[in-house]
Amino acid sequence: LVSYHGLPKTTVGLILISPVRRGIAVPIKVQLVAQSVYFANTLLARLATKSMTLIDFHILGHSDISAAMHYACRLTEKAWRAGHQVYLHCEDVDATEALDAMLWQYRDESFIPHSRHPADNNPVLVGCGEHAGEHCDVIVNLAKEVPVFFSRFKRLAEIVTQQNDSLSASRERYSFYKNRGYPLKTHTIKG
Repeated sequence: LVSYHGLPKTTVGLILISPVRRGIAVPIKVQLVAQSVYFANTLLARLATKSMTLIDFHILGHSDISAAMHYACRLTEKAWRAGHQVYLHCEDVDATEALDAMLWQYRDESFIPHSRHPADNNPVLVGCGEHAGEHCDVIVNLAKEVPVFFSRFKRLAEIVTQQNDSLSASRERYSFYKNRGYPLKTHTIKG
């Protein structure tokens, strides 16, 4: 990746790289302080192949949490039918249990294979806290905070209701992602 001819085994300096983000080269500075050549090459290889999480904000016209959960079920079914694995991230255990129950009753004519236990190895996982299973495909966030592990996923769906505290929290999350350069899209959901 980088030619180090004539440099000592450890070096201090700045190295410029260009990882690919959705087909566009984006320059990033990486500062290496007394790191080995091997470490620098490994780091550059990982960063060059890492793409940023695509983030979609789904803005609902309703203010109740049940509308957000119902929409999360709809979005999850669509993603699952398209072959994606989905992690539904909830605020707390009570919300996790409510969403789990809603997935069982979502629609009479559909079935979404899901679990609250990562060991069950279902394509859809419902949970809260800091453990989101092993896959890194799609995350649907129903919590007020930015999930600490969101960047390992390819896509993130943020569901926003018209409740005042939900709107305020979603604005903070939007600013968080925007300030860090994540690609953002918004979708206004009618009905």
